Order: sequence, then structure tokens, then C-alpha cells
Amino acid sequence: MAIQMSNREKYFVGFAASLITVFVVYQFMITPFMDGKERKKRLITEKKLQLDEMRELGDEYRALVEKTRSIQAMSGDKDMNFTLFSFLEKLSGSTGVKENISYMKPSTTVQKDTQVELSLVEMKLQNVDLKKLVQFLYEVETSPNGVFIRGISLTKTGKDKKLLTAILQIETVKQES
Repeated sequence: MAIQMSNREKYFVGFAASLITVFVVYQFMITPFMDGKERKKRLITEKKLQLDEMRELGDEYRALVEKTRSIQAMSGDKDMNFTLFSFLEKLSGSTGVKENISYMKPSTTVQKDTQVELSLVEMKLQNVDLKKLVQFLYEVETSPNGVFIRGISLTKTGKDKKLLTAILQIETVKQES
């Protein structure tokens, strides 16, 4: 029981079948292949960005590790019983600025990026002679205990402005117990 069709009908049916075949091939073979290619390109771009970010984070990590090592090296030579406050008190006596101390305020802080604990003493010296102050600052900075001056504020005082008032922020890495 074959269906009788004219040549014109056979041509349209063949054309429709060809069109359906082309659509099915395009829809189920070519489109997924092209989409897969685009997806792969997008994934490669994303992975490259992630790799660049990881490299930046690695560089930042190495810089922090180096900073931590240098800070720990500064504190490595200290005596286990070292305290910044007592060190500054002894040093002020030996350099002749002890009678000029107005106040000494000790405190501790933790550095955000390295989690290293710092011991800080803010001290005010009033009406101190420049020579004595320079000697005191030299002794602080050249101390083998890793002590350094974080900040200093100077103002001239006295009758003929030859004396100084100094507010010093002196710190060191706190010794681990």
C-alpha cells in the first residue's frame, strides 16, 4: 500500500525531510559543539583570572612572611627578661635625661598584617638639652635589643628656645614567654 504522490509533492516532502534533517543536525550536533567551545573559552578566561589572583596573593603572603621573619630576627637577640619600659628607664638615667621625663606610658599592640605583638612606650621629655636628647636617641636606635623610634614630636621651649620638649614613641617586638 504505497502512497501515490506527484513529482511536485515528492519534491516538497524531500525538501521538508532535508530541512528537518539539517535542523536536527544543527540543533543537536553543531550548536552544542559551538556552545562547548564558548564555555571552554569562558572557563579558560576565568581560570586565568583566578591564577593571576593566586599569584598576587602568593606574592603578598611571601612579603608578609619576610616581614614577620625580619621582625622576629630583631627580637631574637633580646634577653628573656627584657622589658622596654625598664630599658628606657635605665637608658634615661645613663644619658642624663631621667630628670626631664614628664611621663612614660607603656602599651602593647598587635600588628594587623603579621599578628606580631609590639611593646610601645610613649614618653615625654620636657626642657631637655639637645645634646642629651641626641645621645638618648642614639642609644635607643643602636640598642642590640631591636628597639626603634616609631614617632617623635619636638618643640622648642625655655627662655631663649634652646631647650626641647620631645614626645617619643618607642617600640620593640614583645618577647614571647
